[in-house]
Amino acid sequence: FIILGLIVLYSAFLLLKNLNTEIFIPKDVIPVKRFIENCIESNADEALLLAERQGGYAILPEDIEKNPLSYADKGFKSPFWKYLGENRMPSLEEIEDGIGQYSSPLILGCVGNFSRFSGQFNIEKLNQERLTVKIKDDAVYFNFAYPISINSPNKKSTTVLNDFEIKVNSKIGQHYELAKSIMEY
Repeated sequence: FIILGLIVLYSAFLLLKNLNTEIFIPKDVIPVKRFIENCIESNADEALLLAERQGGYAILPEDIEKNPLSYADKGFKSPFWKYLGENRMPSLEEIEDGIGQYSSPLILGCVGNFSRFSGQFNIEKLNQERLTVKIKDDAVYFNFAYPISINSPNKKSTTVLNDFEIKVNSKIGQHYELAKSIMEY
């Protein structure tokens, strides 16, 4: 009976872990969550496109930016990964960090002060935000730690949301690995 109980408990844990978190969020708060996720997604797409065009750099390093001989200008600056014998290929972590640094202020600008919800909710930022970007072979994951408190005066209830995560389908991870293997050849 103990083993059977553990199996049932473990199965319930797995089931709850895999359920969509929106079922645990009050219905009236879901538009706020989706609004933030839409801000993340639209700005994530822009940052990814820029990083793809600029050889992995969403934000160009200053030494590349200031030297027109170190990049090809095609309406955007595409840096040479090999310049004067120096390897300037960014690591995957540098690409992730650059995308995050580029996206974070854009996401905050999009979210603004939640004025679109001003008559409906009192929304308060609880802590400093942090954007984490993880590149995989066929997708890029954006996790925006942005703790907010959403007070619904009509229902006299408060909901706290902490993390917002979106997945952007992208082959940037595969392209990076292919380019890396060519560079190392």
